[in-house]
Amino acid sequence: MVRRFPGLPLLLLLLVTVTYSGALRNGFHFDDFHAVVENPHIRDLAQVPSFFLDAGAFSVNPESAMYRPLLLTTFAIDRALFGTDAAGYHAVNVAVHGLATVAVLFWLTAIGLKRSSASVAAMLFAVHPVNSEAVCYVSSRSELLMGLLLLMSTSMYARYRTSSDRGLLLASLAAALASLLAKSVGIVTPAAMALGDHFTGGWRKVCGGWRAYLGCAVLGGGYVFYVRGSAAHALFEAPVRPLVAQLWTQAKAHVYYLQLVSVPVRLNVEHQFDVSKTAEPVALVAILFLLSLGGTAWALRRQLRWMALAAGWWGLTLLPTTLVPLIVLVNEHRLYLASLGVILPLAVCIGQLGRRRLGGRVPMATCALALYTIGLAMLTMQRARVWESELTLWADAASKSPQMLRPHLRLADALVLDEEYEAAEAAYLRAIALRPSHPASRNNLGLFYRNRGRLDEAQSQFGTLLAVSPDNVPARLNLAEIELQHGRWEAADTHYDSVLIYDHTKGRAQVRRGQIELRFRGDAGVALEHFDAGIAAGASDDADAHVGRGVALRKLGFDDLALDAYRRAIALAPGRSDIWYNVGNLHLARGEIAPAVGAMQRVIDIGDDPDLVQSAVVRIRELESDTTNRTTH
Repeated sequence: MVRRFPGLPLLLLLLVTVTYSGALRNGFHFDDFHAVVENPHIRDLAQVPSFFLDAGAFSVNPESAMYRPLLLTTFAIDRALFGTDAAGYHAVNVAVHGLATVAVLFWLTAIGLKRSSASVAAMLFAVHPVNSEAVCYVSSRSELLMGLLLLMSTSMYARYRTSSDRGLLLASLAAALASLLAKSVGIVTPAAMALGDHFTGGWRKVCGGWRAYLGCAVLGGGYVFYVRGSAAHALFEAPVRPLVAQLWTQAKAHVYYLQLVSVPVRLNVEHQFDVSKTAEPVALVAILFLLSLGGTAWALRRQLRWMALAAGWWGLTLLPTTLVPLIVLVNEHRLYLASLGVILPLAVCIGQLGRRRLGGRVPMATCALALYTIGLAMLTMQRARVWESELTLWADAASKSPQMLRPHLRLADALVLDEEYEAAEAAYLRAIALRPSHPASRNNLGLFYRNRGRLDEAQSQFGTLLAVSPDNVPARLNLAEIELQHGRWEAADTHYDSVLIYDHTKGRAQVRRGQIELRFRGDAGVALEHFDAGIAAGASDDADAHVGRGVALRKLGFDDLALDAYRRAIALAPGRSDIWYNVGNLHLARGEIAPAVGAMQRVIDIGDDPDLVQSAVVRIRELESDTTNRTTH
């Protein structure tokens, strides 16, 4: 079909574009914020080489470090082209999925699947709803890139085996390495090569490809050695769950995944799924079901080779997440490549209808494929609309998974941003009811109460959390802010002092202690030490740190240094009238009339503080009056 219809790859790209056109209206979601929107490392293309050396560049949060340099490189290019406009990032995701769809076609034809079946499989892969999470979620581009590059690698390798062109082999190995640099699941590439060889020529051909497998495995081994620290942590030092529980749980997950791909009507960003710590009946049944499927595929491996290919591909592409314990038990984006394990049998069955005709004219395969593709595409379009915003995404998840905590918490946060405060409070309380000791739920509810002026309720939430987890830094910082609002600055200072024992606060605690020293104790020297410590600890981009430093320096008599500190604060927050007012007063004290008037005029122009505006007007009038009197005399 590829030869008979050379425009098929373009048709596949068009099909993907039309199906996912609605995704371009969608925004960013959960991990996107720390890995893309707020990530300072991707704001400068000059930082790209550092992505290959430092896993910490993956996120603004050090605890979220991951070694995915190729993914970060694409984000940095996006940032240079689109800024923080989500549409551009989504367009790139759609484009990568389109290329991966074409790669599916080329791989299946390269390993010898019938062109009709390969074409059908690629079309179904293009529009299948289970792939919508990988496409619509910007951070899941790692799955798209890894999938594209793995398919390219296996496709070029299959063509190398028929042509003996070493250039294809080198290109295949390069693509295999690139897939690892997008996501670690690319480690299965040599096994995927062997699977294609087995489908084409059986075990004899597999034995003949050992050199290529070994070369690819060496690349994978080098990758594992390079990331050995994080790999050892996830597998041995501090796994999320014991390996036995992981295997029982993932046995259920495989059956659940098969259901999702086969009947993709209840897709969800947060599936209601539980851990199986022991051999529960449902886990045993799941294992028996999987063994029966595997046994059937093995028994029919000669008569129906595609069944062994589909079963092997499914198990292989899900093997890493089956063995490695991850926080989230099941995720739809993990099915991006694995979905071919279900799509392949469907494609072959539809292809086998090709000889039968409907009403003597239209091939039944054409009708079945058209109807099925349209149905899947409509479901995908509908699912893409769910990903429009945080509010639509988590409202959908909360309704489908009422016993899962995260959907209610994320929904509450989204409702706050949408100013639906009553519904937000109900969602927070629902999350706390599901898990009363969950830190983020109580902390976010406390923030919600504080921002709504309900300080006593906020203090209660933070206090309840700290009674269970005294080392919770966000809760202690927030409680300190409430103490300050109540005027209990000694208690606030104690919280800021003690929080530094538990963890760093990126300079926030030191800056607040400096402000307390200036306002309540009047010790400019100690205050300056706190501000300098805060800036050194990570508050260099905090305008308050530089304003406080300027005030302390001025009290100590270092006016030039104070002016430099104010200018740094203005560079960070040019729209803050209080900074300009301090600058005006400093110039005024030094007898510098023109810059003093200019600074006070900026206070008036900004106009965000009526008291400061009135004071600036008075100062300007006084200066103008003094200037007039001096001129007259």
